[in-house]
Amino acid sequence: MYRRECMGGSRLRPAGPLLYSAGMNTSAADHASPSQPEAEWLSLIRYQLDVGLEQVRSPAPLNALAINTLQDSVEAMTCLVGEHLNAPLKNKADFAQIFDAVAATMTDPSNLMGHCAAMVALNTARVNFKHHGNAPTDATIRRHAANAQSFIEQLCQEIFSTSLGSISLLLFIPQDDVRASLERSGNQWAAGERFDALVSLRLAFDSLIRNFIQRKSWYPGKSLFSTKPSFMPGRAAVQRLGSPFDKILEWLESLDDWVGNIAIGIDMRRYAFFTAHTPTVHYTMSGNHITQGKRDVQATDDDYERCYKFVIDTALSLNANDYTIKPWDSTQS
Repeated sequence: MYRRECMGGSRLRPAGPLLYSAGMNTSAADHASPSQPEAEWLSLIRYQLDVGLEQVRSPAPLNALAINTLQDSVEAMTCLVGEHLNAPLKNKADFAQIFDAVAATMTDPSNLMGHCAAMVALNTARVNFKHHGNAPTDATIRRHAANAQSFIEQLCQEIFSTSLGSISLLLFIPQDDVRASLERSGNQWAAGERFDALVSLRLAFDSLIRNFIQRKSWYPGKSLFSTKPSFMPGRAAVQRLGSPFDKILEWLESLDDWVGNIAIGIDMRRYAFFTAHTPTVHYTMSGNHITQGKRDVQATDDDYERCYKFVIDTALSLNANDYTIKPWDSTQS
């Protein structure tokens, strides 16, 4: 019933900006905070949506891949809401049937129906692209992205009484200190403490890399990913030689860091963007840190989101193929 109604002539509203949000008036009977499994599912949906929105910014025709990701995130959100409301979802139901079942279960079905035409149009675009190779135009992709984000954000707020932005991606991060730095960074950015937020992002990234590399070493101070020879002189010895030897050492150490980052699979183009927007941090032997400038770099909200997601993506990549190699430890036991 609902599918025929929404396909019978409803018009898609203008896309507007990606953070566009219109009202959806659900009954209080439909509201409930997410359970722990639902919160984890919401985290995955948020991450999937973020990936889709990032794909939208890719050049054509790669940006067409966003259609698949966006529709998957919309369908996942619809299924989550259906399970939350105990909607009678059938096995192997198509998207329109899932949408109808969820709408029929809500206290007021008209609350969801305002999105029906836009979501069916997104699903149709996915079918045309995925099964027939018909890539949508850039304007169409942006419109579907705006509608998908609006739909997911509103459902999250109205069904689970929480904003999608408050759903943490930190469930993906097993390291406590990295998770704490990322959480602190998000709070600082929200409070307008932008420089401090970027410092915390840098601390999170450095801790993530340090933890990964230090657990893969031949012996203390000799990482599997370092190119430094055993006869490499220390910084103090080189500094006594004066310029240009100290600058040469600085260059070699930077080169060693970059080679190490490439070796562990870091996306260096994204890393360059990250380092351009976050302060340089130096660490003392006692574990304290000293922050060095870049206060002249004015990071926007979009810049921050890109840097934040870079740290999340790096953590996911490293954790996907992690291991520990410390032959030195076995010889000491």
